[in-house]
Amino acid sequence: MSERYLTCALMTEGRSDALFLTEVVQRQLLALSVSTGPVVTVAIRTVAEATTVRAELTELMASCDVVLVHRDHRESAKLDALRGLSAPGSRLVGLVPRAETEAWALCDPSAFRAIRGADTAALPSKPREVERITDPKRALADALPGLDPMTLLNRIGRDVSLDRLRQIPAYSTWLEELTQALKELHFL
Repeated sequence: MSERYLTCALMTEGRSDALFLTEVVQRQLLALSVSTGPVVTVAIRTVAEATTVRAELTELMASCDVVLVHRDHRESAKLDALRGLSAPGSRLVGLVPRAETEAWALCDPSAFRAIRGADTAALPSKPREVERITDPKRALADALPGLDPMTLLNRIGRDVSLDRLRQIPAYSTWLEELTQALKELHFL
């Protein structure tokens, strides 16, 4: 394990993304044996005005080792335009689900078992199949009938299997990019 202490920020598109991804990112960093404090979730969303996003990212890049920028697949081109903001000694890493973040939350039926009233019957048996779900938000709501998914996404993020997440191609790509950035910064 590195003796250096990683500072990591997460900028997401929306509240549901932040609830789930903050938990997952924190757990993934620990699984990689990186010494880190809590992942800082930024209040400014990636869907804000471009100049606001760029200003926030520039500031984050000056104070954090790694800044994770979440964009759903429809917005991935905007992420490419931001990659040039990396400062010496820091890295911007994209976090881009193929559909929506909620699809990743659906990859592990066991993460729902402790939730009273959850219905996992329609969840895919193979994690990689979540990328084929046409409406992940609706599928999540269907798995949680009568419940508010927003109140449960952080819990699912704490309970979802990292091994199952790694079987999702977009998650695997993010993990490879994160690992490479951590190696370049000598955290791994």
